[in-house]
Amino acid sequence: MLKRVLLPLTVGLAVFATPSPSARQDETDNWKTALGWNGTYTPPEKVGDNMTDGLNLAQPFGGVYFCQDIEWQGNCGYSVLQCYNCIELRREWSEMISSMSPDPGTDVVIYEGPNCQNIGGAASEAARLSYPGVSDFRTIPPGTWNDNTRSFMVRPAGH
Repeated sequence: MLKRVLLPLTVGLAVFATPSPSARQDETDNWKTALGWNGTYTPPEKVGDNMTDGLNLAQPFGGVYFCQDIEWQGNCGYSVLQCYNCIELRREWSEMISSMSPDPGTDVVIYEGPNCQNIGGAASEAARLSYPGVSDFRTIPPGTWNDNTRSFMVRPAGH
C-alpha cells in the first residue's frame, strides 16, 4: 500500500513524497513489530526540535525506534528523520530513553548534551548505535547512558 508522507519544512511549506513499497520496507517494519511496535509513526515534531538550519532534500532519511524503558518497554516511538540533522529531544523524551535502534542501513549517534554535543561541549560523537540497536542503555560504555540522552543525529550506516 502506498502512503503519502507529509514532510514539514522550516519555511512553512510542505513536500509530498510517495514511498514505493519494497521488501526492505517490509523487513524494516517486521523487526519493529517483533519488539512490540504498534505501527504508529511519531511525527518528528513530537520527538524533538531540528537544531540544523533548514531541510536539505538531497540528504537521505532514516528511521529510529526508541523506548523509555529497557528491553523495548514503556512509552515507545518510531520516527523517520532526515540524516545529518541534530534532533534535540522534547521534554517527554529528553533524558528518558533507555533503548533505541535505527532502521537497517541507518546509524544513530546519541549525545548527552543539547545540540548534538557532549556535556563537555565537544561536538564529537558520544555513542553510535547501529541496527539492531541497544535494548538496554546501561550496557553502553561507560554505563551512564540510561535516561541520559538529550539529542541525537540519524546518519546513513557507516557515515
